[in-house]
Amino acid sequence: MLNKLRGLLAERHITQEALAREIGMTKGTMSRKMRGESKFSWDEVVKIIRSLNLLNDEDELRRIFFAPSDYDCNQEESNGMER
Repeated sequence: MLNKLRGLLAERHITQEALAREIGMTKGTMSRKMRGESKFSWDEVVKIIRSLNLLNDEDELRRIFFAPSDYDCNQEESNGMER
């Protein structure tokens, strides 16, 4: 998740500091979370999603916040039906 979030921030030319400020977090806390030293809370993830305007971009949400196995549940179902 963190590498994907870093990549999105870089693509959009948004600094971690700017994102932290936008969601009401200190620069130091954001830095620790982006290094994986602590995890984002659900509320913080929601704030990040809103701040980065990802609510209507399901593919981007999945890419950043979920592993493929978390959302590829239809893969097994379709494989089982194609006999």
